[in-house]
Amino acid sequence: MTFDAFVERFLSIWNLSFQLREDVTVSIGAVILFVFFLSVGRLLGGRFGRWARHIAAMRQIENERALDAIASLARNACVLFCVGLSLELGHIVHIEDFIDGFFNIFNYGFFTVGKQQITLTTLLTVVVIIWGTNMASRLAIAAARQTMYLQMGSDVDEGTVRVVERLLYYAVMIVGIIIALETAGIDLSALLAAGAAFAVGLSLALQSVAQNFISGLILLFERAITPNDIVELDGRPVRVISIGIRSTVVRTLADEEQIVPNYTLVENAITNYTFTDNQLRIKVMVGVAYESDLKVVEKALHAAARQVKRAADRKPVVLLNGFGASSVDFEVSIWIEDPWQLRRAASELRMAIWWTFKENDIVIAFPQLDVHLDTEISEGLRLVNGPDS
Repeated sequence: MTFDAFVERFLSIWNLSFQLREDVTVSIGAVILFVFFLSVGRLLGGRFGRWARHIAAMRQIENERALDAIASLARNACVLFCVGLSLELGHIVHIEDFIDGFFNIFNYGFFTVGKQQITLTTLLTVVVIIWGTNMASRLAIAAARQTMYLQMGSDVDEGTVRVVERLLYYAVMIVGIIIALETAGIDLSALLAAGAAFAVGLSLALQSVAQNFISGLILLFERAITPNDIVELDGRPVRVISIGIRSTVVRTLADEEQIVPNYTLVENAITNYTFTDNQLRIKVMVGVAYESDLKVVEKALHAAARQVKRAADRKPVVLLNGFGASSVDFEVSIWIEDPWQLRRAASELRMAIWWTFKENDIVIAFPQLDVHLDTEISEGLRLVNGPDS
């Protein structure tokens, strides 16, 4: 067989066609071109996908899902281009008709919500807005976390940070979903009205929870009370362990942990022993007999106060507090550096006063009652009880 005859035979097979549709005729050559370009597209698509992923990684995109999406988009775009080229060369579909048909897919209506027809363009718009909202929520969470760490430093509670992050995420996502649905043309007025009624009912039912939640936010951002602060609660000193959104955990001097609603700390007057500094004044009351030399007593109290560990920049204070029924009352004050040791410091001060008084022969007064009887009454009692009484 000559070369011309081989070419003629090959072209006759190449142009051998069959009817695919009433207006579409497909030849064997077109099928071969389609298979060839599809293979080339898949091969080049893999390379383009890896190349796009590498470029995105160089742009400091670290999210694996985002990198996979970029690689898949580049790969599919290459395959789609090669398929379109094969259809054009095989005279199956002209490229203009292919592009028009491709974009007509985006206007195809899938279903209707109310009076709004939902097309592929509508769905893609909603997806893009929600995706952008998700990115915006991540940026807001990062900014909130950085702000909390700058304001609270090492005192920040990780549990509280996670709660704030979750609340911020849900708030931003709800706003984004509402914007996406409104952009899609879906009327949300009835849904928002029902949601508002539900929110009012829920707020009435969970009023105490809402109060504690708002109080928790006030405590977190106002920082009048912070972790490790020592405050007075119900007349007892307690140490703040952690501040949450709903409640605060405190520890008593007996090492008992209590869960206190945040509303209690915001609504009531709370004494914070460590608000500006850690120094706390300890006062001890002591009464001496009226026969005592008050100057000696004052010197002894000063000496006793100096024996106790106290703040170096504050001198003890001794005050004559009053004249009682059975004693002359003094008040001794010292300042300590650790308010958590107030009971121990008060005990040590009392012990020092006791031994100092012992050394100086000072009598600590106790309640006394003198009874004076008239002569007639005493004689009558003696007669009643007998001559031996």
